[in-house]
Amino acid sequence: MTFATLQARDPVGTWRWDNEDLQKQGVVQNVLVLTRDRGILTGVCSGTAGEIPVSAVSFEGDKLTWSIDVEMRGRPVTTVFSGKLVGGELLGQVIVGTLGEYSWRAGREQEWRFHVKIPDGDEAYVISPMFHFSKLKGGVVGHVNNDGDVFPIKNIVFRDGGTFSFDVDVPVISLKSKFRGQIQGDTAKGIVEYDYGGDTGETDFTAERVP
Repeated sequence: MTFATLQARDPVGTWRWDNEDLQKQGVVQNVLVLTRDRGILTGVCSGTAGEIPVSAVSFEGDKLTWSIDVEMRGRPVTTVFSGKLVGGELLGQVIVGTLGEYSWRAGREQEWRFHVKIPDGDEAYVISPMFHFSKLKGGVVGHVNNDGDVFPIKNIVFRDGGTFSFDVDVPVISLKSKFRGQIQGDTAKGIVEYDYGGDTGETDFTAERVP
């Protein structure tokens, strides 16, 4: 596989997708966060209009539908999303009131907890940041969250056979790092090559997928 997917038949989680603005204002990046409270699905959608509560959420079999109400050109517009859950993706259509419709393809955000050995003289300590990945039209995107500090993941490549590589730079501390590893089910391991203000080297990492 080129990107590890979640197989559970459950839409709960964070979904990301992008699309062309119907008003030709460029590409819109969207995030849908679905939760379940006492068996009822609910959520929030974020995009150019900010955070908007979703309504009429339904999940039957493998089909998810939901809607949001926004104001466009001074008028209220109901946008209806419908999609089929296929592994780690939602594939379907979006109907924007009477303005038009377009294909919808959202990728489930996957969370991985990485454990990276940091050399410190003759010893080492371990940091365990969260890595977030999503599959969009243009490929896989991601970011790292380490105790509230967020950094983009660049040059992400997932290959057949489960090998992967990507870069993470932290300019504020002059750190550049390249991760290379192998996914094995819900775990991964590999090597990090780093340049820390001119001090270069490599160290090990392990990771596990967060359910």
